[in-house]
Amino acid sequence: MDQRGFVPTQSILLAVCASLCCLVVGHACGFAVLVIVGMGALGTVAVGVPYAVGVRRRRTSTWRGNERRAVITSLLGFGVPAGFAIWAWQTPSFDGLLLHSGAAAVGAALVALFFTAILTSSMIDWYLILPFVFGLFGRAIWVDTQLLGEDERVREQHRRRRYAQLWVFHRGVCELLVFSSVAFLLAIALVAIGNALSSDKTLPVAIESLGGAAIGIGIFGYLGERLRGALSFVLSGPVRLGDWVEARDPTGPRARGLVVAVSIHPGVILIGEADLGDDRTPVPLAAANYLSRIDRPDGVDDAWCEEAVIRHLGDDPGDD
Repeated sequence: MDQRGFVPTQSILLAVCASLCCLVVGHACGFAVLVIVGMGALGTVAVGVPYAVGVRRRRTSTWRGNERRAVITSLLGFGVPAGFAIWAWQTPSFDGLLLHSGAAAVGAALVALFFTAILTSSMIDWYLILPFVFGLFGRAIWVDTQLLGEDERVREQHRRRRYAQLWVFHRGVCELLVFSSVAFLLAIALVAIGNALSSDKTLPVAIESLGGAAIGIGIFGYLGERLRGALSFVLSGPVRLGDWVEARDPTGPRARGLVVAVSIHPGVILIGEADLGDDRTPVPLAAANYLSRIDRPDGVDDAWCEEAVIRHLGDDPGDD
């Protein structure tokens, strides 16, 4: 879950793959790649600037070092392909090293969209979700809200629900873009294979029809099942980050614990009183409405909850 290892890898993949697309396809894809990568960069800036202004001196030296690495690698991830895209776009005579068809241009844009969506989603985690969880934007999620005043408790609980919904929402949008890109890339490849096999139109059409149906049913069926629970969670907000909950699904396993994270898969992550090691219980988002809030167990304090969150999400950025 900790983004410090993921961001450099995703940045390198975006920089290399999107830049190669511009070189392979040339002028035809330059503008599309520039727009896609540019939107990802703007999304990162949109969450990065408020983060930098909001936390200022609350970061430790260790976190600032990790942050610098994330910033530098993300700038390279977005900046390198943007530079290649601008060059290809402004060079109409450059038809690419290998391909220069319309289908190739669309494929190049889909590759850029695939990696841009992944990196942008990780940067939202880095600049928005994790700082909230660890208390850089207010109180950390392990602070017991029952000790707060009535008005402050209501506001804090509302914020924890909103961030849980936002966490699932941006991951869902990322998966929608990623799986849609994969589906269309496979469709383009399938059509290209069909056209290459025979000059007779019958065989290519048969391959494209059967393959297209398989791609649509397989990928979008899989994606629909995952996003159905995510949409229900975003609309209803059944649990909040930092809640103690108990699963009451009559058809599922009995579980209770602290909500430390939410994701499309495996869902709501719970850590119970006896699970402070590496054990954790996931509850699918489709079953999140069966989670009922309970009181924090006796003997469990803020320090225990803090350790549970850190074990699952990584080092606390506000801890020396």
